[in-house]
Amino acid sequence: GDTDLVYLVLFHTYKRRSLQDFWAIISTRALARNLFIKFCKAREPDLLETVLTVKHQVTELAEWHVERSLHAYVAAYRTHAQADAALLKLTTSLSDAGSKYGMSREHAFHARAATEFAQLRREQARLERESGQRLFVGLSLMATIATCIRLGHHKAAHALKKIFNVTDKRFYWIKVLTLCEQHAWPALDEFSMERKSPIGWEPFLQLAKQHGAPNDVMARLIHRMPDSASKAEAFSSVDHAREAAEVAAKLRDSDLFARIQGAVAPNSPAGLAIAQLQERFRTSFR
Repeated sequence: GDTDLVYLVLFHTYKRRSLQDFWAIISTRALARNLFIKFCKAREPDLLETVLTVKHQVTELAEWHVERSLHAYVAAYRTHAQADAALLKLTTSLSDAGSKYGMSREHAFHARAATEFAQLRREQARLERESGQRLFVGLSLMATIATCIRLGHHKAAHALKKIFNVTDKRFYWIKVLTLCEQHAWPALDEFSMERKSPIGWEPFLQLAKQHGAPNDVMARLIHRMPDSASKAEAFSSVDHAREAAEVAAKLRDSDLFARIQGAVAPNSPAGLAIAQLQERFRTSFR
């Protein structure tokens, strides 16, 4: 219909009815209700909050708090004007919204999301204060963890993992990828020795190779794999034929050993070393 006419009727009714009666009239009329809310958001935000509070529209009130605080924060952050105060207001509003959402079983996900969002923003603000770098606020949780890793704040990354219940597998993927993107090979090597990888060794090898890791780095990672034909082949792929042959010998896989031996020159250092291995393990191939 004609929105101007609807607005005219709306404000005529609003001036002549109590707030409770007015809301009762428009709440069952979608167009009128939506136009009134739109007007309040643009011109009379406090009025909208009053209406939603009086009518105990807790989920809509929660949504309005989040929306209003986000707009205020984005505006402040872009202009660097009172950004810290706006962030504090945002986290407070998000926490409040989480509590309001929690009053409805249908909005359990919203309650958790708002609460965790507030907590993430608080943690990001703390990281920015401690590091003196405006790099964290506005990032996703995974991007925040990755940024901590890139900056060498590994304790902070682990703290975020614990606070937000990030699984070991997901955390490993993030850290391995981030270290490989940085070409932080010593850190990757050290990380690979911390404990048994919950994601296996393939992601270490695949991501390291994808990001151009030197063969000696690849070899150290391969060394930590359990003995298998794939481990021997991985050694061969990075020109570590002797190590590949050792794995084949331990596996007593004569065909694999022969393929590895045949791929190198007999009189080369690797070829001579493999011949010695063959002599040492000759009983394994009978």
